[in-house]
Amino acid sequence: MIEAIVTTFPMFACLFWCCFFLMGYSGCDSGKRLFFFFMLTATFLYLGHCCYFNKEYSLIPLTDTVYSFANLAVFPIFFLYIKWVTTNASISPRNWWVLLPAACVSISIGVTYAYMTKDESDYFAGNYFYSGSYDMKTTGIWLQTRLHQLAAIVFSAELTLVLYFGERHISRFNKSVNDYYSDTENKTFTRMRNLLIYFVIISCLSFVVNLLGKSYFINHGTLLAPLSLLFGTFLFLIGYEGHKRTFTAKEMTSDTEACSEFGQSPDPQKEHTSDYFRDLSIRLVSILREEQLFLLPDLKISDLTSRLQTNRNYLYQAINVQMGTSFSELINRLRIEYAQELMKEDRSLSVTEVCIRSGYLSESSFYRNFKQVSGVSPKKWHQSL
Repeated sequence: MIEAIVTTFPMFACLFWCCFFLMGYSGCDSGKRLFFFFMLTATFLYLGHCCYFNKEYSLIPLTDTVYSFANLAVFPIFFLYIKWVTTNASISPRNWWVLLPAACVSISIGVTYAYMTKDESDYFAGNYFYSGSYDMKTTGIWLQTRLHQLAAIVFSAELTLVLYFGERHISRFNKSVNDYYSDTENKTFTRMRNLLIYFVIISCLSFVVNLLGKSYFINHGTLLAPLSLLFGTFLFLIGYEGHKRTFTAKEMTSDTEACSEFGQSPDPQKEHTSDYFRDLSIRLVSILREEQLFLLPDLKISDLTSRLQTNRNYLYQAINVQMGTSFSELINRLRIEYAQELMKEDRSLSVTEVCIRSGYLSESSFYRNFKQVSGVSPKKWHQSL
């Protein structure tokens, strides 16, 4: 009973989020729908694990075929989700070509099972899955063994590509958010990067499982329980992060398109020169300090273009290249300096009051940025005065 609960835990963690997303499917955007298909694929993936570890021998030809597809499809679907939420790219039917390796390998495995006799299927399952041996006494068993080895190679290749390109998409989006908004709370894909880290851990564990062979965990039952609980926990966290995600590239595009691009074109004789960008960075900091614009909670870089008679691209370059920082980091540094001055001038102010007066909408964002700038929490800094 306990073994059945442990081995089915990852499947039920995925199934929970499948049901959750399915209840609101009609009102979901494309990103949430992609995430539903990701969790659905993961559910079938761990259903295959359940059947294997609970020794449902008669179901192996069917479940192994489904498992093979799900195992090779789950990473590509996850990548499509990352691509949609970070680039606002529409997911057209041609994007689903990434499932072609999964379809080809799983169909080949299914057809080979159909070609094999029941004795051959039982012999293959008993030796390859449960004993970890590679006795290829017939053509069908030889072909099935090679197809499973090919699936392992495709799996490792997909894992590498998804992690590499997924991280690139997330990094680019985070940079765009940091360069445009002063308040990046719930906008950057920090949680998404954490989600990717969870996936890396799961992927590495899955890869180890594939290298050792599932038979290793049948013979070492003490390793199965913690791994299954760990997989299930990570999968539940992935589902939670996907559910909490609301801000995407679509919302950012709407914000940038709604704002005026610039008030007046820069002098063409000065633009692109280091003197121009140095002067622009000085004027930027000056106007931020003099008018205390950094205290506006929803300040965006586009709010400053008309005041400085320039455009966003030039401001980006002045901040990123000339000053070596991002717009959000610049604003947060000014806010934290202001917060420190407030605490010095009036030590009776609570941290919450300082947070609000410094332009922050949430204390969590204030605490995080204060510690990042000063190296200590607001309370410790306040107590040290």
